[in-house]
Amino acid sequence: MKHWKSSALALFATASLIATVGSVYAKTTNSPAPHRANFWGTVASQLHISPATLTQAIKQAEISQMTRNAAAHHLSTQAISQRTHRIEQARLGAPRIQRSTGKAIRRRIVHLSVQILHLKPNQVVHSLRSGQTLGQIAQSANVSAAAFQSDLVAQLGANLQARVQAGKMSSAAASRRETAITRVVGHLINRQFSKKPHTSHHRAPWWRKAAAQYLGISPSTLRNDLRQGQSLSALATSMAAQGKSTAGLESTLEAAFTARMQKAVDHHHLSASRAHRLETHWNTHVGTLVNQTHQPKPKTPGAQ
Repeated sequence: MKHWKSSALALFATASLIATVGSVYAKTTNSPAPHRANFWGTVASQLHISPATLTQAIKQAEISQMTRNAAAHHLSTQAISQRTHRIEQARLGAPRIQRSTGKAIRRRIVHLSVQILHLKPNQVVHSLRSGQTLGQIAQSANVSAAAFQSDLVAQLGANLQARVQAGKMSSAAASRRETAITRVVGHLINRQFSKKPHTSHHRAPWWRKAAAQYLGISPSTLRNDLRQGQSLSALATSMAAQGKSTAGLESTLEAAFTARMQKAVDHHHLSASRAHRLETHWNTHVGTLVNQTHQPKPKTPGAQ
């Protein structure tokens, strides 16, 4: 009887300690990595269990708590599965580092390049967009590529040793970070950023795409024809030899609009009654769109 009571008390104490550790776990995720490792090692030794067993117990506690919260918030099965997978794949006490995106890293390097080369930001950006590399820009500013790369690496890794001395990063992690910085800078300094062709931000409307597909021409060609003062009906009539007609074009546009409304209903963006009213309105006014002509825009004074 005494043995049973002592075992029950030990089990209760262990469970209480694990619950307490679980609450402390969230508070240590933003602490430095060495502090987290020492903390969890001490907890495991106090419980007389291995760190792996402690990790599994805490993860199970997190999953159980998440499942209870999910039932209260009516989460889907897929969302619960995804969160459970993230908990299982997480490393105990792993540091939560907000990694900079590639665009942010390139912006930082451009900013440092402006300071090192004593150039204006728009000069560096314009040179990069014209196809030059950072190394070529440095040479044009009478700075060798090797010296420029060394200055960039030194600037980017300036705070690593301070973080090591403050206990926020281990020496091994700082060494790995310096190696990664050197590799990234060496890659970017010789990279030629291709010029992106100028594209219009205005996409062709859906009805123009549907009409162009029916007429067998591209949306841009149809846009140019409409800007010249032609109507959709006139274009369809001019292609009568290819079996095109105004009635066929109107039927195509009506079918395309019906498909769009059905997709909106399927995705719960519109009610069926609302979609039906819109279809009726469209079918009534599609003839106006087909027969409408657009006057060409007058050229501005001085335009060639």
